[in-house]
Amino acid sequence: MGEARIYRPRFEKTRALLVISLTLALSTQALSDDRTIIHPAFNVFSPEQDIALGQRAAAAVPYEYPLLNDKRVDDYLQRVGMRLVAHVPKGTYPYPYQYRCINSEQINAFALPGGFIYINRGVVENADDEAQLAAVMAHETAHVVLRHGTAQATKSAGAQVALGIVGALVGGNAAASLMAQLFSGAAVPLAFLKMSRTDESQADIVGTQILHDAGYDPQAMGDIFQKLENQKQPAEFFSDHPSPAHRIDRIDEEVDRLGRALPNATHDTTEFEIIKGYVKSLPSPPQFARGASGTASGAPAAPSATYLTFSGREFRVVYPDNWKAEAQPNGTAFLSPPGGMVEPTHGNSGVAYGVIVSTFTPQQVDGHAPSLEEATRQLVASLQRSNPHVKLMRQNDSETLGGGPALSTYLQSESPIGGREADWLTTTLRANGLFYVLCIVPQKDYNAYAGAFRAMVHSVKFSQ
Repeated sequence: MGEARIYRPRFEKTRALLVISLTLALSTQALSDDRTIIHPAFNVFSPEQDIALGQRAAAAVPYEYPLLNDKRVDDYLQRVGMRLVAHVPKGTYPYPYQYRCINSEQINAFALPGGFIYINRGVVENADDEAQLAAVMAHETAHVVLRHGTAQATKSAGAQVALGIVGALVGGNAAASLMAQLFSGAAVPLAFLKMSRTDESQADIVGTQILHDAGYDPQAMGDIFQKLENQKQPAEFFSDHPSPAHRIDRIDEEVDRLGRALPNATHDTTEFEIIKGYVKSLPSPPQFARGASGTASGAPAAPSATYLTFSGREFRVVYPDNWKAEAQPNGTAFLSPPGGMVEPTHGNSGVAYGVIVSTFTPQQVDGHAPSLEEATRQLVASLQRSNPHVKLMRQNDSETLGGGPALSTYLQSESPIGGREADWLTTTLRANGLFYVLCIVPQKDYNAYAGAFRAMVHSVKFSQ
């Protein structure tokens, strides 16, 4: 009995010290892991509807993008992807994630709602290690986790009708109505492919967290974007994923919040190096993606990577050297490939593939010169009056044009050659009105033209 009394206080003390040590350890971990919490935006769709939408969009992917269809590569991507999925934020809906490879040397990737994720072979071929490949995959996985695709579709609907009407429909059949709008054609909805800068920043942050928790070096997220930014030609990734301001700095900040890499974090694997070598040994991918409508044989050649300069009245812009430039007496310029111009119908410009550069004269608003947002809305309304098929998909994304502040607006219409058309409008205010660049292409061919469009918009310089 006495012996028990001697040792019991020592046991109590040891247990108390253990509790204190554990508490301190957890406190230290909490202090070192001050991760940013991001909540998904308002969305009229349910997670189950995300899956249904993603499945429907995925069915159109093979008609718009050349799948590699290599089981060895797809199985490897699936293994890496599921390692990431095991560490998505708690409470995330259990989507049926699928990772597949696109047979394109362009460095790009995209995610559809419900977990259908596609990685270009160019990502595999250009990543320095598995951690960088996993970073791109984690970024796309984060888009699914945060439901950005259907959130963009929800915002698109809000841009087309009064928000009060959308709100009234939420309790009824709004999602079904929007689904019908999204799939009025056979193509992958543009709302699922074009993210905002806010979406990209959120995917960077949550993707970095997933990367860290899955045991990869989270710094790989910043490394791969730095690698893309250092390329001579703009990476296609930035055409579809507008780069947020201070992107890499924000990723670095999140890495610090996470307490840097976990012990023994993965940088590279033998399997990645084997797969990378295998992919590089495969035949070169097709140079131009074929569309479902079967019109690809009559479509213009893909834009050249070599550019010429067109000089307008007050601006200069580059364009692919296999295109032609036509100036109109009013100062409007049409830049398009041979065969890109057709007979105008239903109020469209007759541009099936190409770019229009012009100036729009907005009206005063309440006796004052309109803001950039107001002038852009007037231009969009003018386009819709001339062509009732024009639909506003997303507006007011920050952009730069000619070194000044600008806005990006994404529209959809009916192409004069048939099928759905994707239109990217960039606007900036000038002394003589609203200067704009309107990029036009059938939606099924957008992927082949996105890099050229981005290069052209970013090349604009004003002479005064």
